Amino acid sequence: MMTGILQDFRYAVRQLRKSPGFTAIAVITLALWIGANTAVFSAVSALLLHPQSFPDMDRLVLLREGRPSQGEDQKTFAPADLSDLTMQTHSFEQVAAFRFANFNLTWSDGEAGAEGAVVSANFFHLLGVDAAIGRTFDVNDAVPGREQEVLISHRYWLRQFVLDRSRATNFYRQLEDRFRALPGVQSVSMAYSVPMGSYSQTARVMVEGHPQQARQQPPVILFNAVDSAYFQTMKIPLLRGRSFTDSDNEGSVHVAIVTQTLAEQLWPNEDALGKRFTSDETKGTFWQVIGIAQNGKYGVLAEAPQPYFYLPIAQKFMAMRVLELRTSIPPEALILPVQQQIKNLDPGLPIFLLRTMTDSLAGANGFMIFRMGALLASSIGAMGLTMAVVGVYGVVAFAASQRTREIGIRIALGANRTQVLKLVVRQGVWVVLAGAALGLLVAIGISRQVANLLLGVSATDPLTFITATAVLLVAALYACFVPARRAMNVDPMVALRYE
Repeated sequence: MMTGILQDFRYAVRQLRKSPGFTAIAVITLALWIGANTAVFSAVSALLLHPQSFPDMDRLVLLREGRPSQGEDQKTFAPADLSDLTMQTHSFEQVAAFRFANFNLTWSDGEAGAEGAVVSANFFHLLGVDAAIGRTFDVNDAVPGREQEVLISHRYWLRQFVLDRSRATNFYRQLEDRFRALPGVQSVSMAYSVPMGSYSQTARVMVEGHPQQARQQPPVILFNAVDSAYFQTMKIPLLRGRSFTDSDNEGSVHVAIVTQTLAEQLWPNEDALGKRFTSDETKGTFWQVIGIAQNGKYGVLAEAPQPYFYLPIAQKFMAMRVLELRTSIPPEALILPVQQQIKNLDPGLPIFLLRTMTDSLAGANGFMIFRMGALLASSIGAMGLTMAVVGVYGVVAFAASQRTREIGIRIALGANRTQVLKLVVRQGVWVVLAGAALGLLVAIGISRQVANLLLGVSATDPLTFITATAVLLVAALYACFVPARRAMNVDPMVALRYE
C-alpha cells in the first residue's frame, strides 16, 4: 500500500514540475484561503466567541429552564430546582445563581437608587473573580440570621463614598482653577460623564401637562450633569436658547438643555423652550428647558440620533465627576502637570482615568470596532483581489495554452504580435468586465445594508466605487496581459507541433 502511495506522490510531483504556472496558482490559492479563514476565525473568536476575560471561559455555561410545551422558551430556576441541580448533578464543578434587581439604598445623606444583582455565596468564586478591596461572599454569609452584606462596584464606591457633597464642590472648583492656570489650557469644564465613555445616567422622563396613558411607561432618556463651561469646552453648538451659567445653582429655578431629537420627541410640533419635565431620577423636581443643543454621539459612534438632556451639575449633584480640558498644545503634554496638580491638592485622591479624547474614542465605544472591521475588511479585500488576479491569470493562461496551435497557424499566416496580443487579451477582458459589472451591482446593494456603520462617507460614494473598480480592472487586465505576452512570443514551428 505504501509503495502505491509513494508512486502516486512521485507522479504528482512530476506533473506539478511540468506545469509550474498551474502549481504556483494552486499553491497561492490554497495559501490565501487558509490565511483568510484563519484571520477571520481569529477575529470572530476574539470579538464574539470569547469577549470576556473570566478564567477558563470554555468551562462556563449559562443554564436556563424551558418548557416549550407551555410556550415558555426561557424560565428562571425555582429555588428548589436550583438546590436539586446543585446537589444531584455530577456534570458541574460548581453551580451559582444570580438575579438582576433594582435597589433603594439608604445612606447617611439620604436614599439612592442603584441597579445590581442578588447572587449566591459562591458566585464570584465560580467566576474566578476576587474583590479589589475587601472580600467577596463566602458560605457563612448565606446563613439565615446573619447581618446582611453587600459588594459594590468601583464606580459606585467613587460616586457614593470618595467625596462628600460640600467637600466635592470646593475640591473640584480648586482643581478647575489650578487646571485653568496651566500653560496651554484654553478652557476647563466638569461633567458626570463624557460622550461614549464607560458609564452614563438614565432617567424616566414625564412631561408636564402630558399625563401618561394607562400601561404606558415613560421613556428612558440618557442625561448628563454638566457645568456652565461644558458646551464651550466640548464645542457643542446650541441651536436655540442659552447655555448654563454660574447663576443656575441650587437656589434658582431648575433648568435643563435638551437635544433636538428629545425636543421633537417630547414636544412634537411645539416650541420646547420654556416647557417643563420631571423624572424618576430627580424625585419630582421640574426642570425648565432653556436651550436646545445639537444632536451628538453619546453611547457609540454608529448610533442613530438619540434623545438626550443636560442638567446643571450645581443643581443635580454628582460626587463622581470628569474634568475636561481643551488645550492649545498637544494634550499629551499636559498629562503630567495635571497629575501633579491633583497630587498637590490631595495626594490620596484616586484618579480613575486620565487620557486624551482621541485615546478615549479609540476604545470599544469609539473607533476600535470600526478600525478592526476596516482592517479585517481590507485584509479580506486584498486577499480577494489577489485571488481574483490569480484566477484570471489561470483562466487566460489555460485558454491561451488551448489555442497554442491556433496561435501558431495565425503567426505562420502573417499575424503580427500585436494581433496575437489582442486575441488573447480580448478573451480575458470580457470575463473581467462582466465580473466587474456584476460585482459593482452587488456592492451597491450591500452598501445600503451597512449604511449605518459608515462614518463620514455615504453608502454610495462615487469616488469609492470608481477607485475600487479601477484598481480591480487594472489588476485583472494585468493578469490577462502576462499570459497574452507569452502567447505572442510563441515559435510557429513549435506551436504547429503542439498537442
